[in-house]
Amino acid sequence: MFDGRGFDAAEHLVDDWQEGFERRAAQARELATRMAGLSAVGRSPDGLIEVTVGRSGELTGIRLDEETRRQPTATTEREILAAVTAARATLAEKAREAVDGTLGADSETGRAILAGYEAGHDGGRDAGHDGGRDAGHDGGRDAGHDGGRDAGHDGGRDAGHDDGRRHR
Repeated sequence: MFDGRGFDAAEHLVDDWQEGFERRAAQARELATRMAGLSAVGRSPDGLIEVTVGRSGELTGIRLDEETRRQPTATTEREILAAVTAARATLAEKAREAVDGTLGADSETGRAILAGYEAGHDGGRDAGHDGGRDAGHDGGRDAGHDGGRDAGHDGGRDAGHDDGRRHR
């Protein structure tokens, strides 16, 4: 055990371990640089709407062609969601390229990072999409209109419950 070979092997093991940490740290820095600048553009199928999403999939820009004024708002809503879905799909592909070029898409860390992007692009079924019935959708009324009621009043119902029954 103390014949000298064990110490050399241990020293070699520590050197390899340190090199591995340094290599992974350099890969992480490179990935952070690549990911910091990520954004993606998506267009609606009819080409009238273009959106931009930032590196986290958040909406950072929207362009509506004047022709959108001539179509029903429900159509515009669907087209906006389609454009956001397309942009997020493009963003996920760009993230995959960045991860694959640094950590490797098949590495444990790479898979974990990409899982977040894939969760954000799941065919429009992510947490932020509910078929146009999200909290900001008010059936065509403007967001500030509450029928003369204050914003916190819900007719005696709690905010998350909509079965019409009063709760004590």
